[in-house]
Amino acid sequence: MIKIWGRKSSSNVQVVLWAAAELGIGYDRIDAGLSYGVVDTPAYLVENPNGTVPMIQDGDDTPLWESSAILRYLANSYGNELMWPADPAARAQVDKWMEWAKRHISPVSTIDHFNLGAETFSGTRRIHGRVTTAINH
Repeated sequence: MIKIWGRKSSSNVQVVLWAAAELGIGYDRIDAGLSYGVVDTPAYLVENPNGTVPMIQDGDDTPLWESSAILRYLANSYGNELMWPADPAARAQVDKWMEWAKRHISPVSTIDHFNLGAETFSGTRRIHGRVTTAINH
């Protein structure tokens, strides 16, 4: 079973939890970060010197941190051809959209989310049309 360290309110943790759910991977989540602490303990820092979330450990494997690296690992280890194509050119398309989303969607939604408790992600709505156009291209 995979262990996932991180709080549910972290957008970086949320993408890892979403991927695990999509892939049908069972996991144990350990609250970590902000008010939960954990990330500043010597034991955690040995495994993740950045002291950030998320971090995962799959069985006895070395812990892995950084959400994009975790997503690629999960897709490669547990995904199918649609999630993680064997063809390098097709896989590069998946990578392209992962990097695009990290750069364009995550920051906008995070800013709106923490902007005085905003209930909607107005920045995400602004770029929705561009995303739809690009995906359908």
